[in-house]
Amino acid sequence: SRDIIILAFDPDKPVFNLSGVDQALDTIRRSNMVLFDRLSRSEYGSIAAEIEQGKSISTEINGRKIQVGGLFALGGGVMSADGLLISSDLNFLRIIERSLSEIDLGLITLESGANLKQVRRQLTSNLPEDVKVMTKQEFLDFEQSYWKIVRQLVLSLALAY
Repeated sequence: SRDIIILAFDPDKPVFNLSGVDQALDTIRRSNMVLFDRLSRSEYGSIAAEIEQGKSISTEINGRKIQVGGLFALGGGVMSADGLLISSDLNFLRIIERSLSEIDLGLITLESGANLKQVRRQLTSNLPEDVKVMTKQEFLDFEQSYWKIVRQLVLSLALAY
């Protein structure tokens, strides 16, 4: 059992600028199909090499059988993840057994010329207090800070044990 982060989006509204993702939109539209980050840590085995050789890879997440239908490259410890998957929004909801009302993170792309500060103010005033509205940079800073604290806590617990 390993932890992995799943990033998901509506394939009709692509949001990632990653090689391999736009070319696989039809793939992730299919039920229980995901893309695997070829830069994931070695603990996940030879998934990338096997996919490149044309082999079929199936596994389970939360007891649901999924199939790896392609690869992308992100890596870099995004959100301190050892591994990343990309899926469609619908596959994500099936895999983790959630509804659309239980989403943890959303992305809004503004039209060219939109006033970021004004849009942010409007969103903040119209959304519940437990919803944070952040710019891309604020989100990246928040994530880096969060995972730095988590890693320090885990290290402290390990040393204390």
